[in-house]
Amino acid sequence: MSQIRRKLTILSEECQAKCQEVDWVGSDPKDPNFRLLYSSVESYESGNKIAILGLNPAGRPEDARPDDINRPFRESGYSAYLDDSWGDHARGQDPLQRVVQGLAMILAGSSPSDAMAATEDADAKPDVRLSAEAVALLRNAPSGNIIPYRTSKLSELPPGLAEHGEGIGWQLLCIARSRPRYIITLANGIKEPPWRTILKNSRQPLRADYESWIHKGMRRKYREVQLVRGPLDGALIIGLPAVVHDKFRQDVSEPMFDILAQRIRTHGLND
Repeated sequence: MSQIRRKLTILSEECQAKCQEVDWVGSDPKDPNFRLLYSSVESYESGNKIAILGLNPAGRPEDARPDDINRPFRESGYSAYLDDSWGDHARGQDPLQRVVQGLAMILAGSSPSDAMAATEDADAKPDVRLSAEAVALLRNAPSGNIIPYRTSKLSELPPGLAEHGEGIGWQLLCIARSRPRYIITLANGIKEPPWRTILKNSRQPLRADYESWIHKGMRRKYREVQLVRGPLDGALIIGLPAVVHDKFRQDVSEPMFDILAQRIRTHGLND
């Protein structure tokens, strides 16, 4: 067992024990209500320069499934954004999955218009409507959440579980081999978005180095912060809002894709 796999296994066991301790379980009391990884263990071992972090797994307690926990440890190349069926949607067709797939298109060098077209394509197979580069990025980028505990609202978590989870998400970033140079975070429109949590763990001031409105009416912003302290020194956080509702997807996604593409060119990410 590699050192990284061992660390991730220990982290998963810690989350499982915490769920049992506070009775945060599924319909079956044996099922801890969390999921640690959104990509395979191999993605954390690969040294990829891009990492993707959401806020937390959404859903109800009855959605807790052991395979959500075990699959990333078992399947090389697994990506929750490509391979999972969330809610009533077919594999890779959930609105949030589609937005992340579009982001991957841009991060891999596609134009915003091509990224939007890929998210709106009716084909249920993401491997068909996405570029090969975007699929490879999602399968190779270490991915997860700042908080690994499942809930539709963070306020519903038992006392202390959200705070404990924030430390777990930070450890995921630090475990990845050749620490990521670009950290893509989702869900800006909340009190404590992931990019601010990373700054707290880095002991940096809680402010952005660059920000731009994506949609003023919905209070959605694009943000960037360069980490200058701690084990992730030198990494760039790109803070993006999560888009999870179909009626908002195009209003927010289109300008977000445009801004992201502009900033990627500024940083030379695809050079």
